[in-house]
Amino acid sequence: MSEETPDLALLQRQVSYYKKRLDEQAGKLIQADYAISGLQHDLLQKRQGFALLASLQHKVAGIKETSQVFHIVAESVNSELGMDRTVVFVPTEVEGDYRVALGMGFQDEVIRRFEKLRIRFPREFADGSGLFVINKAAEKTELVVELQTALDLPYFVALPVMGDNGALGILLTGRTKEVRPLYPPLDKGDVETFRAIAGLISATIKNIRVAVLQEMDRLKTEFFANISHEFRTPITLTLGPLESLLEGRFGD
Repeated sequence: MSEETPDLALLQRQVSYYKKRLDEQAGKLIQADYAISGLQHDLLQKRQGFALLASLQHKVAGIKETSQVFHIVAESVNSELGMDRTVVFVPTEVEGDYRVALGMGFQDEVIRRFEKLRIRFPREFADGSGLFVINKAAEKTELVVELQTALDLPYFVALPVMGDNGALGILLTGRTKEVRPLYPPLDKGDVETFRAIAGLISATIKNIRVAVLQEMDRLKTEFFANISHEFRTPITLTLGPLESLLEGRFGD
């Protein structure tokens, strides 16, 4: 069997070289495509987040009850951000314990079971810095497993909604699936969106309370003005005869 000619050996080396370069370029293209997909996902998240915030600002304008604010937010999060279930926990009379005040996306019988559900969140979670971002890669603590089981919700974001004197409640929202591309893992972009939503809720509730205090002050002022008028009229009618009596116009 004759040996390979030098030209054939050179050609094989060149083919091998260019094949290697092509493989490298293909790898870079895959990386670039993955990066572009990530940027597109981030951009879509931001667009959805901004659109939802604008929509919520319009919807909660003029609302006078805190429960209505949470209801509007939960409904909008599920419908506009593709979340399956949203829960609002509020503090109970026992420090650290929270109950379900609102559940969106659940069957009625499940909602009824929530009446007895109590979840204990650590103090450091409810002080404004607490955050859960639970996807397939997240660490499953005892509290996380308790929430997943109680709500039948494997993937979620949970964070406190802060007021002037601590947490007004805890907003928890998530999905029952994690399958790309329709159900991507919850990530930093989702956290930014829900932090903004929590901030909007806080500001709205603060404005509601300020408006309530202003209305109470107005009613108090009006009440005392009316009372003053009601007292002044009979007192004025009484003073005339009393002065006449004191002056002796009717005798000793």
